[in-house]
Amino acid sequence: LLGCQDADGAVLCEVECIEYAVTGCGQLRLREEPRLDAPVAALLPEGVGVLGNSGAAQNGWRLVFTGRLVGWVMDEYLEALELPGDDDGAG
Repeated sequence: LLGCQDADGAVLCEVECIEYAVTGCGQLRLREEPRLDAPVAALLPEGVGVLGNSGAAQNGWRLVFTGRLVGWVMDEYLEALELPGDDDGAG
């Protein structure tokens, strides 16, 4: 779970995150907002891992976290990575 906290450490929100790899684009633009004309915060190289919510993308965009950067990327350029043990169905 990835949590957002206020200055006192109280949890404001939690989302279940999974790791994705950047694929099929050379460099993926990490944008400040989920729109093609939004400012670019960084360029993410192909193969780099990012964390993002496990739910459905929002109009083709996914909010991701990498290092200290947070921003929006086009979901079609992300591939969900399997964690060890995810394939056996055991909880």
